Amino acid sequence: MASTSGFNNGRQPENENTDASQAAPSTPPTFSVVSLFSSCFGWFSRFFPTRLDQSSYAAPTSTTISQSQNEVTNALQGMAPNSSTSAMKNLPYVYINHHSPDVKETFATTLSNTLNGMGLRVFLGSKEFKLEDSWPKEIEEAIRSASLHLAIFSENYAQSPRCLAELSLMLETDTQIVPVFYHILPEEVRYAKGVFEKAFSLHEKEPRYTQKLQEWKNALNTVSFNIGQIVNTEYDEVELLKKIVNSVSKVKKKLPFAVAEHPIGLDEAVNDFEMTIQSAEHHHPLHIVGLWGMGGSGKTTLAGQYYNNKYKTMEKSSFVFDVRDAANKSVLHAKQKELLEALGLKDVRVETIEAGKGMIASRLKSVRVLLVLDDVDDVEQLDALLPNKESLGRGSLIIVTTRDFEVLRSWGISTVYKMKILDPHHAEQLFCWYAFSQPSPLQRFQSLVKDFLNVCGGLPLSLKAFGKQLNGNTSKDYWKQQLEISRLLPRDIRESLKLSFDALDDEEKEIFLDIACFFIGEEKSTVLDVWDGLRWNGLHSWEKLFNKCLVELDDGERIKMHNHLRDLGREIANQQSPYRITAFCFHIKLLKSMPIMKHR
Repeated sequence: MASTSGFNNGRQPENENTDASQAAPSTPPTFSVVSLFSSCFGWFSRFFPTRLDQSSYAAPTSTTISQSQNEVTNALQGMAPNSSTSAMKNLPYVYINHHSPDVKETFATTLSNTLNGMGLRVFLGSKEFKLEDSWPKEIEEAIRSASLHLAIFSENYAQSPRCLAELSLMLETDTQIVPVFYHILPEEVRYAKGVFEKAFSLHEKEPRYTQKLQEWKNALNTVSFNIGQIVNTEYDEVELLKKIVNSVSKVKKKLPFAVAEHPIGLDEAVNDFEMTIQSAEHHHPLHIVGLWGMGGSGKTTLAGQYYNNKYKTMEKSSFVFDVRDAANKSVLHAKQKELLEALGLKDVRVETIEAGKGMIASRLKSVRVLLVLDDVDDVEQLDALLPNKESLGRGSLIIVTTRDFEVLRSWGISTVYKMKILDPHHAEQLFCWYAFSQPSPLQRFQSLVKDFLNVCGGLPLSLKAFGKQLNGNTSKDYWKQQLEISRLLPRDIRESLKLSFDALDDEEKEIFLDIACFFIGEEKSTVLDVWDGLRWNGLHSWEKLFNKCLVELDDGERIKMHNHLRDLGREIANQQSPYRITAFCFHIKLLKSMPIMKHR
């Protein structure tokens, strides 16, 4: 998920209402602004291009699992979660510290595949490095961000300065370490005896290791006493795998999940979010809070970090990913089953959504739970997963993330936290981490970085996508080329934003395209007059767009839209409606200068 920052503490959007007298008729009148405009300017298309003004927009162009693992996997049927692809990146993450020549090609690889099958992400590094060099970036990041560490102590483990240095760093992180004694006794590791003593005698001859020896011995001693240790002095790897799986299964439920590779501004965001919750609790007991923002703004990241900070304080906890996607695939009952198992019901069968609702209602009122329902876009999804919102267990907290404020309002969620884009400082840091693997730009790229920051507009998903796209390329010509075609959005950005567009009805889509093509920077009242002249219910559609975070207003009541939404809208308009009435600035200015004829 992307990092997040800056919030509007609990502020909700102001909504305008229309009465029945202002409702648009079901059929348009015979006379409209469009017909007047077409009759006056129909000749224009004979002499001018029919597509969008190319000066402001460039149209896009086409563009051997081992037998032992099988035995363990067969014994673990039913343990692996049904996580969707988009949620995989948030799964708990395990770092396996091991000596490659001893175990990499046999035991460690099989273990890694088995843990993957349990729904865990695994880092299985093997790269050796000299201690006088800086830490390999990917190894240090992997160790520091892991949810669980496994240390496989083997016969030649202590011969590797890398293994010993990794173990010391693992201890610094305070993340749980499960020791595995592979064909070796714990006493040899704990007190540096036997083959470990021989290895340290070799290290003592190396002056560069002198200051590290005692640190490494202390690390071995500390980890060897850890709970959950697994001892295997025989050569039954299937049995050893089963022991590790059982041990990991016990701690898996208590593991936090990964939220962001580079959590820029995340701590500040979590503090702001928590202050909103605390402020609301001063006025009334708070059980449900909404987290509202446009696609790619970091809702899941923020909710995930808050969840990681708080889940241990609750009796039960669950983070239900991708609710909208499950509903679209008609597998919402699978999410109900996932929630019920997190609430303590084992081997539960959910035949229908209605049956699941009854079980969830009964369970939620009896426990203190922290529950996150992520990416909700319809009240029916809330009804399926939160059927008894009025009788939750004392001290429970439910967080609902959504792009659509109307979902929260319809469900009676009064405390809503509005996401904001990243501030310029955090935006630059996040972009640079992905583009340069450091928090600041290379000196000769400073100007180009600013240009890309303007394109991204502070959206975390965009900063990450463009940064990754540019990473490793130090050609300024390449950067300039990518900047020129930046309106051709990377696929993950486009897909994320288009979800909101696809959820609109036909009239709302037309109004969205009008804004994207021409009404950005115009006064809202003037634009509503134009839509009224077309006999469209402009105010209602405007509110729908606003509630879905597709449009905004500045302090002067002028319309704003994120750069990427603008470019997406223009691309769609260019592909679908080349003769669109809003295609030319000159036309619209003339249209707005004409008397608007309204039909009541």
